[in-house]
Amino acid sequence: MGSSKCQFIFRIALVLVIGVALAAASLAPGILPNEDIKCIKDEFFIQTEGINDYFATHPIMQDAFMIFCGLCMDVTMVVGLVVFAIHGKTWRLPITLAMFYFLRFFIQKTFLMRFPEGYLWRYPGFPSLVVPYGQTNDFFYSGHVGGALIMTLEYRTLATELSNHKMMMRAMQIFGFLTIISQIFLMIFLRGHYSIDMITGLIVGHYFYIIACLWAPSFDSMCCKMRKNPEADKLIDRSKGDSETWGSGAHNQKSQIRPN
Repeated sequence: MGSSKCQFIFRIALVLVIGVALAAASLAPGILPNEDIKCIKDEFFIQTEGINDYFATHPIMQDAFMIFCGLCMDVTMVVGLVVFAIHGKTWRLPITLAMFYFLRFFIQKTFLMRFPEGYLWRYPGFPSLVVPYGQTNDFFYSGHVGGALIMTLEYRTLATELSNHKMMMRAMQIFGFLTIISQIFLMIFLRGHYSIDMITGLIVGHYFYIIACLWAPSFDSMCCKMRKNPEADKLIDRSKGDSETWGSGAHNQKSQIRPN
C-alpha cells in the first residue's frame, strides 16, 4: 500500500517537472534560438501564400487561430500527463517524450534554419502551457505535431489498457488526431514551421513511440518503480519469445546456407 502511494507521488512530481519544463519554454522564449539564417525553399509555403497574406492583414483572425490551436495542444498534452500520473503502470510515455525532446534539443543546438518569408508566429494575447510564442527559429523538427502524435498514440494504447476509461481514451485519440491536423495547418499558414519540420516530427515521434513500447516492459521490470502489472509481464514474455524465435530463425537460416 505504501509503495503504491510513493509511486503515485513520484508520478505527480514527474508530471510537475515535465509541466514546468514545457511552461518554461512557453513563457520564456528567450531561451530558444533566434538567429537569422539565410536560405531554403518550401513548396507548401508557395502554394499557401494567399492564406499567409490573409492572416498577415487580419491579425484578429490570426490570434483566434493561434489561441484555438494552442488550447487544443494544451488539452492533448495535459490530459495525457494527468492520466499517466493517476493511472500510470509503465514508463512508456516518459521514455518516448525524453527521447523525442532530447534529440530535438540536440539538433537545435547544432543546426538552425533562417526565418521563412511571411513568418507570423507571435504572442496572440493568450498564453499556452505547452506552446512557446514569439520569434524563435527552433524549427527542426516540430515538437508541436510530434508531441501531439505521441499523445495520440498513447491514447490509442490506453484505450486497450484502461478498460474503465476506454471511451474517454478513444475520444482523446480522435481529439489528438484533430490537434495534429490543426497544428499542421497552423504552422504552414503562419510559417511557424517548414513542412520538413512537421514531416520529420511525425516520423521521429512515431519511431520513438515504437521503441519505447519495446523497451518499457523490461525497463519497468528492472527498475521496479511501478506496482505489479500483469500486462507488462505478458509483454516481457512475448518480447522474449519473439527474440528467441528471431534468434532460432537466424540460426536456421545460417544452417541452410552452410556449404556442404
